[in-house]
Amino acid sequence: MQVLVHRDDAFHFEEVVSRHLRQNEVRVAVHAIGVNRADILQRRGLYPPPPGVRDDVLGLECAGVITEVFSGCSQEYSGWIGRKVMVLLAGEAYANEVIVDIGSVIPVPEPLSMTEAAAVPEAFITAFDALWIQSRLQYGQSVCVHAAGSGVGDAARQLCIAKGHDVYGTTRSVEKAHRLTTSCSTVFHIQEGMFSPEMAQVDVILDFVGAAYFKQNLTLLKPMGHLQLVGLLGGIKTGINLATILGKRLTIRGATLRNRSIEEKSELIRRFTNDVLPLFTDHQIHPTVDSVYSWKDVALAHQRMIENNNIGKIVLEVD
Repeated sequence: MQVLVHRDDAFHFEEVVSRHLRQNEVRVAVHAIGVNRADILQRRGLYPPPPGVRDDVLGLECAGVITEVFSGCSQEYSGWIGRKVMVLLAGEAYANEVIVDIGSVIPVPEPLSMTEAAAVPEAFITAFDALWIQSRLQYGQSVCVHAAGSGVGDAARQLCIAKGHDVYGTTRSVEKAHRLTTSCSTVFHIQEGMFSPEMAQVDVILDFVGAAYFKQNLTLLKPMGHLQLVGLLGGIKTGINLATILGKRLTIRGATLRNRSIEEKSELIRRFTNDVLPLFTDHQIHPTVDSVYSWKDVALAHQRMIENNNIGKIVLEVD
């Protein structure tokens, strides 16, 4: 099998021997790979993978076809060979083949191509987990999504609209603010790190930025509001006004997907499959694919993300 290795600030292909399957594992021939900002951070040494996962092979998601299932599996799983699936991984997705626990795969909904399917797992599962599981978002509550043009931000906006929530977004790009604003949601342009005075208070904030927005986030939340941190792109240290948190009875929580156990991820994927997959089938939500590159052009794909030019997901197609 081929893997795309990042070493000494350059990419190259490497041939490796594919291992035998263990209990509960499946082998997937990869057709397309989703690019994530975590890939950029990992190549800079800022987001190391969990133990046992190669740090020089990036990638957290892909889509492909199951070619083998573990021996001794039930008849149900043996019938999965040939099934199109989306896969959530802790790493090593930049390859033409991956081996994963069967709990990490999701059937590709009928309307989606393989390229579109590769844009789903990390973005939509992160958004679903952050808002409905971590934040316990309730019907009728309002949401602000920072970095609304990112893959997770776009997924969160779509899910909120599909489930009937008032949702607002923010972006540092005025062009993205205009392009993302629809009849169902408004995206505000953040200038010099300051929120627009037109932004209304909300029940829940989904934040990828961290320290740079923290003080303003506390002001933006309604009493008994909730701040959900899923990224720290704007810094990790901030002065906290504890009186605001106490007075407004706010809750603050952080979460990542990557370091969770197989059991936790399997349960999350089961809930996602039941609750969210039908929204793809019914055409209520759809992955936004910004651009598609051959995996041979991975450096160009990463550069587009580094320059923050993308709206939605960048996808690599495996030749």
